[in-house]
Amino acid sequence: MVAFEKLIQVSTMALNILSFRLNPALFNDPDLTESLRQKILQRRRMRVRVLIREPRQAVRNAPRFLALARRLGSNFEMRAAPRDNSPIASLIICDRHSMIYRPSFERWDGQLISANPIRIRECLEEFDSVWDNSTESPELRETRL
Repeated sequence: MVAFEKLIQVSTMALNILSFRLNPALFNDPDLTESLRQKILQRRRMRVRVLIREPRQAVRNAPRFLALARRLGSNFEMRAAPRDNSPIASLIICDRHSMIYRPSFERWDGQLISANPIRIRECLEEFDSVWDNSTESPELRETRL
């Protein structure tokens, strides 16, 4: 959690998130969602792209994060990652200079990487590739009456 908060604090342009189902300990934490809200309000042009492999589960796991995404919709884009070839790793890439990498969504261990621009660029290219093959998910869209 501390690493994600540090990435939020140093971000200036973009956060790219690849998650299996938005872990509630991270994405439903009120302090983290508030930090992200504050950052976006300070940096109006900041973009947050979120790829989720299991959108239905994510809706149950992270209602605070999804509510923030809906309130600040012009800053957020959320898509469902394709099931067939999306990686099982979890990523949070901050701008193009640092990231959190978890090799498996099922385990908590991971790495905060900031001194390896080649690895970060490779992960961002992989994220972009999955993003290009992703779709909008009805579960992640807000329905208004």
